[in-house]
Amino acid sequence: MAGGGEDDETPLQTAARETLEEIGVDTDKNFRCLESQSAIPRNCFAASAHWDRELIVIPEYHFAVDVAEREPVLSNEHTEYMWKDCATDLPILKWESNRIALQELDQYLRWSL
Repeated sequence: MAGGGEDDETPLQTAARETLEEIGVDTDKNFRCLESQSAIPRNCFAASAHWDRELIVIPEYHFAVDVAEREPVLSNEHTEYMWKDCATDLPILKWESNRIALQELDQYLRWSL
């Protein structure tokens, strides 16, 4: 999932809203802010033609959230979802920043067991 902030939302508030909007999961306070961050060039976004010209890169924040025992209900933005493990998922991710965030989360989960 991905999404941009609205008005004065913090990155965490944006993540919570997007999670509710896109998969119907009200996550309340189960988010973990990951340390990995990145920036995406504006030309990667179709809507960027309507943005302020001073906005050159978009900060990318990564969060993890526990959705255990909650079945996602997809919005019209998505057609399917899959549960995968880190080793299976890494090669299919398009963006390097997403692979780094997933590896960070995998390490955190391994250390916290």
